[in-house]
Amino acid sequence: MPTRTTTLTSPNITLENSLDYLLDQSWDKFNGNRATISAKEIPDLISEMETILGIGYLLTQIVEASIKPFISQDPDSRFSKSDVKKIITFMISPKSFASVLRDEAGLSDESVRSRIMNNSRTSKNDTFHIWKKHQNIAEMKAKSVKDEEIEQLNKEIAHLKQANDQKELKLKISEREINRLNTRVEDLANVYKDRGAGERTLVAQLDDKNAALIESTHLCKKYKDACAEYKQREKETALAVKTLEKEINRQNEVIQFLQKQLPVDNESSSTKDFLKNLPIVKQCFIFLKYRHDLKDTRVLIMSVIGMIFFFSFMVNLVQVVYLILSATSFDKNSGIIFNEDVIRSRGVLDLLSVVPAIEKFVYEYIDW
Repeated sequence: MPTRTTTLTSPNITLENSLDYLLDQSWDKFNGNRATISAKEIPDLISEMETILGIGYLLTQIVEASIKPFISQDPDSRFSKSDVKKIITFMISPKSFASVLRDEAGLSDESVRSRIMNNSRTSKNDTFHIWKKHQNIAEMKAKSVKDEEIEQLNKEIAHLKQANDQKELKLKISEREINRLNTRVEDLANVYKDRGAGERTLVAQLDDKNAALIESTHLCKKYKDACAEYKQREKETALAVKTLEKEINRQNEVIQFLQKQLPVDNESSSTKDFLKNLPIVKQCFIFLKYRHDLKDTRVLIMSVIGMIFFFSFMVNLVQVVYLILSATSFDKNSGIIFNEDVIRSRGVLDLLSVVPAIEKFVYEYIDW
């Protein structure tokens, strides 16, 4: 009957949940009330679990290869109970804790349950005996205290009480001083409260100046960057100018060399100067030079040819006018002048003298 009662009241321990119970018992026995343990203490905790199950060093052999590098990285790192459970599960993987106990240790649900329960009862009995032993020792020490020691303790208590009274007196004095200082602080706070508005104004002005200074700093940096860029462009421009000057000098040398190789045609040059100095051509050349800046040589040539044709047209027109006037000059009022038996009318020049402008143009043309 008692055995049946124990079975009914015992927890449902299986291979799948045995790790939780083993951790609880090992933790309480090995670590006490501490919430965490260090990494270097995990092997001892595993050894305690092996002792409870009675499986030798099976778990230690399985996790030995994985736990040594883990501990060597940071042996003083702290882990909670749930962290230790995750570490053990990870080191046993890919197998599960239940499969290790079942396949390699040959344990069943009943054997694991009985061993865990037996260890639990043993731990409770050990705890009771240890408590009873300490209680007996304390009672023996209490009985062995002598009256002299009690009197000495009473003196120490009186001395401590006197010292405590002095400290309470000093505490009251300190409280009064603190109250006085608090009053002084309140007075100073009221005094400086009026200055707060002015200080806030000064702070605002200072903030504005700081903002202006920051903006000026940004502008200065911007201008410095622009100046550096302009200097770089200036260097590039100077280099380009030097390159262009070298190219121009090289072209001038080529032109001079070609001019030396070409024969000099003085007659062509003189003819060109003669044509260029003709009044009409000269006027046309000056007109085109200042109007079109001689940008196109074909325009100049066409203009000169056009002026020549226009001049020819004017000459022919004057001849026609001369013939017409000669024909009309043989009327009865014209008169005949006899010179060495040659009959001559007044002629076109005599008729042109009537118009001074035409006469001047004709004489200038003849002189030319």
